[in-house]
Amino acid sequence: MNLFARCFALRPTIHPRIKSNARSIPLATIFSRDIQRSEHRHLATSTAARHASSKSSRDVRKKLVKLVGAYSADRLLSTLGFACRTDALLPTLEHLTNKIGKENAVRLLSTDSFCAHHESLLSVLDNLSDKLGTELAVSLLSNGSFCARANSLLPVLERMVDNVGKGSAVTLFSKSSFSTRVEALLPILNSLSKKLGTETAVSLLSTNSFCSRAENLLPVLNILSEKIGTKSAVALLSTGSFCVRAETLLPVLDRLSDQLGTESAVRLLSHDSFCARVDKLMAKFPEIQSVLGTQGAIRVLSNDSLASMDASQWQEFMEFIRNAQPEHVMLYLGSRGTVSKCKRVGWGICVDLYRNASQKERTRAGFKRLVDEYAL
Repeated sequence: MNLFARCFALRPTIHPRIKSNARSIPLATIFSRDIQRSEHRHLATSTAARHASSKSSRDVRKKLVKLVGAYSADRLLSTLGFACRTDALLPTLEHLTNKIGKENAVRLLSTDSFCAHHESLLSVLDNLSDKLGTELAVSLLSNGSFCARANSLLPVLERMVDNVGKGSAVTLFSKSSFSTRVEALLPILNSLSKKLGTETAVSLLSTNSFCSRAENLLPVLNILSEKIGTKSAVALLSTGSFCVRAETLLPVLDRLSDQLGTESAVRLLSHDSFCARVDKLMAKFPEIQSVLGTQGAIRVLSNDSLASMDASQWQEFMEFIRNAQPEHVMLYLGSRGTVSKCKRVGWGICVDLYRNASQKERTRAGFKRLVDEYAL
C-alpha cells in the first residue's frame, strides 16, 4: 500500500479514475480538479450568502432610517451591541421611541451594556424614570458601568438621592470610577461632605483622577488645606495631572509659592499641561520672565497650547517675544484663537509677519487677521 493510501487507510483503487500503477493520471491533477469544483461550489455559496446578508443589512437600515432617521440609524449600526442583535432590538427600539422619544431611545441602544441586558433593564428604566425623570434615567443607563450593575446599584442610588439630591447622585453614578467602587467611596463622600460641603465633595469625586485614588489623596487634601486653604486645595486636586503625582508635587508647590506666591503657584499647577511638564517648564521661567516679566511668564506657562510646545517651537516662540513689543505679546496671549493659529503656522513665520506689519496690523485684531490670511 502506497504512502497516500496508508495515511488515509485507503486502497490504491479508492478513486475510480486512478489506475493501480497510478501513472496515467497524476494525483495532483485529479485532486486539483476536485478542489477547483469544491472551490467553485464554495464561492457560489459564499456569494449567495453575502448577497443575502447584504440585502438583509439594507433592509434593516431602511427600517431604522424610517424609524429614527439616517444619522441615528448609522449610529445604532456602528454600535456592536446593537448590530449583533438587530432582530431582537428593533421592537425594543420602537417601544422606547414611542415611550421616551427617538433621541433618548437611540442614546440607550447605542450603549453596549444596555443592548446586552435590554429585557431586564426596561423595568429599571421605568423605575428610574419615576424617581428621577426620563432625562436623568437615560443619562444613567447610557453609562456602561452603571448599566452593567444597575439592579444592585438601585438601592444605593436611592439613598444617595436622599442625601445629596438627584443631580449630584446622577453626576457621581455617571462616572465609572465612582460607580465601580461605590461601596468603598460612600464613607469618603460622607466625610468630604461634612468637611467641604456636598457640592464640593461631589465635584471632587466626579473627577476620575481623584476618585480613583481618593483614599490616598485624603491626607494630601488635609495638608494642602492647611498650606493654601480649602478652595485652592480643591482646585489642585481637581487637576488630573496633579492628582496622579500629588505626593511628589507638594515640594514643587512649596518652591513655587516661595518664588511666585501661593496664588500664582496654584494657578500654574492647576493646569494639566504645566503639571505634566513642571520641571522642564520651570527651567524656561527665568528666560521668559526676563522678556515679559513675572506675570507674563505665568501667563505663558499656564497656557495649555504654549506649555505643550516642543523644543523647536519654544525656540521660535522665544525669538518672537524678543522681537515683539511686550504689550503686544500680552495682547496676543489674551486670545486663545490667535495663540493656536500662531502655533499652527509657526512662530518663526509670526516673527516675519510682525516685523513687516504696520502699527495698525500689530494690534490684537490686526495681527490675528494677518495670521489668518497667511494660514489660508
